Amino acid sequence: MKIVNVNGTNWTIDRVKELIATNDKAAVRAMLRIYDYQTSHEQVVDATIDNNNVGFNHGDAPKMSGIAKFYKVRGYVTPKQMFRVRKMMPKYAGQLLNLMEMSA
Repeated sequence: MKIVNVNGTNWTIDRVKELIATNDKAAVRAMLRIYDYQTSHEQVVDATIDNNNVGFNHGDAPKMSGIAKFYKVRGYVTPKQMFRVRKMMPKYAGQLLNLMEMSA
């Protein structure tokens, strides 16, 4: 089991998933973090094009990129969008943990 220490807190995939499930702000930040790892071209077309193991997967890219763009313009997500974020983001916990490790 991978453990990443960030500012004295130990993080695991399960702990990241739990945070996404229980904290709206953290869930949105996680979505934005993954969106930021889409290539600029992928962000423009709301799709996954490059097989680089970062960013949203092919099926999630259109919806999640749209929600990320909505948030960046409006500063909030709707309840329906939040439901989708909570549903889709746990699968990115491993990727988020890797990004946390790179930043630590």
